[in-house]
Amino acid sequence: MSGQFTWPTHLTRVSVAGLDLPVSSVAGPHDLANGRARGFRQTPPGAVLAALHLLVRTSPHVGPSVWEPTIEEQVVGPDAAEFREVVRLGYEIAREEQQLPSGAALGPIPATIRGVRIDAYSTRAVSLRVLVETDRADGTPAWAAAVVQLVWSDGDWRLIAPPKGDWAAVRVPVPAFVLGDYVPLPRRS
Repeated sequence: MSGQFTWPTHLTRVSVAGLDLPVSSVAGPHDLANGRARGFRQTPPGAVLAALHLLVRTSPHVGPSVWEPTIEEQVVGPDAAEFREVVRLGYEIAREEQQLPSGAALGPIPATIRGVRIDAYSTRAVSLRVLVETDRADGTPAWAAAVVQLVWSDGDWRLIAPPKGDWAAVRVPVPAFVLGDYVPLPRRS
């Protein structure tokens, strides 16, 4: 399977670092305790929801009480330790710049998730792209997509750490004429 997929019906939302992330009673996540997201279905929608939640919950913006256990328990691959260090360093630099106490969340992520595209799916692994919109210095929108890979392990989807622990290695600019290749996130009803 690649390309299009259908969002589950009856989605609710949860706000994480200023982003509204979809939640499905069928596809997951089924456990949102302590800022975490666990318990996704082994289906394309479950994989997409896992990718969105794990991508955001491993951001320095959420604070170490969320990203540390999420990376420790839900991130795998040869670059997982380096990813943990990249996130930790990014957090410490931003925390000092913002003059926040140790452990504080950094605030909203300065981007909006606009859509997803599944490149490859099996019940054991998935590769997809997450489309993100940010503002350029002049205030016009810019789009980029990060290639996100997951593997099914121990009864849930696990995020494979990006190469060398840095999402920049798998992020590419997306021109406006390609935006239609992505399934937009459902609007809040």
